[in-house]
Amino acid sequence: ATVLAPLLTTIWLCIGAEIAYAAWVFSFATHRAGMRSDEAALLTSVYWSAFTVGRVAATPLAAFISPGAILLPALCVEVLSLVALAVLHPSGAVLWVGTIGAGLGISVLFSNLLSLLACYSLLTTRVTGAMGAAAAIGHMTIPSLAGVCIDRIGYDSLMPLLCALNAVGLGLTALVVVHLRRNFHTRESGSPHSEPGSVVPLHIGAGKRWADLAGGARDDQGPNSTHRRHDCDRVDAVAI
Repeated sequence: ATVLAPLLTTIWLCIGAEIAYAAWVFSFATHRAGMRSDEAALLTSVYWSAFTVGRVAATPLAAFISPGAILLPALCVEVLSLVALAVLHPSGAVLWVGTIGAGLGISVLFSNLLSLLACYSLLTTRVTGAMGAAAAIGHMTIPSLAGVCIDRIGYDSLMPLLCALNAVGLGLTALVVVHLRRNFHTRESGSPHSEPGSVVPLHIGAGKRWADLAGGARDDQGPNSTHRRHDCDRVDAVAI
C-alpha cells in the first residue's frame, strides 16, 4: 500500500492531466490567448511531438540513469511549464514553450514508473493491470473535470488545475522513490540469501540475515543441537 497506492494516484492524476491538456489547449489558446485557429491547431501536434521526442530520448538514458532520477526532473519540468502557463500572460511564445515543456515532462511518466517497480521486483501482472486501469480512469475523469471548471470559472482555471494535479503527482512520486531507496533492496543489491529477482524490506532483510547466520552457527555445533534451532525464515515481506 505504501508503494502502489501513491503511484496509482499519480498515474490517475498525471495521465489524466496529460490528456486534458491535449484536449483543451486548442480552446484555451483561441479563447484565452486570442491565438488564430490555424496556429492553435498546431499546439496539439507540437505537444504530442514533444511527448514522442521525450520518450525516445529517455530510452538511452535509462541504461545509465535510474528510473527515479529520470522521473523526478521530468515531472519538475512538467510542473514548471504549467506554472508558467498559469502565471504568465498567455502569449504565443509562452504557449509554445509551455506546451513543449509539458509534453517533454510527462512523456517519461508511465514507462519509468513501470521500470521503477521492476527495479525492486514489485512489478507483477496484477500491478501492471492496476496501473493501466488507473490511466484509463484518468483518461475518463480529468478532462471532464477540466471541462466543468472551465464552464463554471472560465479558461483561467485550466492551467492552475493541471498544475495542481501534476504537483500532487510529483510529490507522491518523490515520496515513493525515497521510500523505496530507504526500505527496499533492488534486484542487484538483494540480501545474500534471497532468490534472484526477490525483494525484501531492508529492516526485515537485516534481521533475516542475522537469523540465517545464527542458524548456520548452531548447525556447526553438531546434530545434538538441532532441537534448539528456531524457524526464523517464516517472514512474509509485504512488498506492496
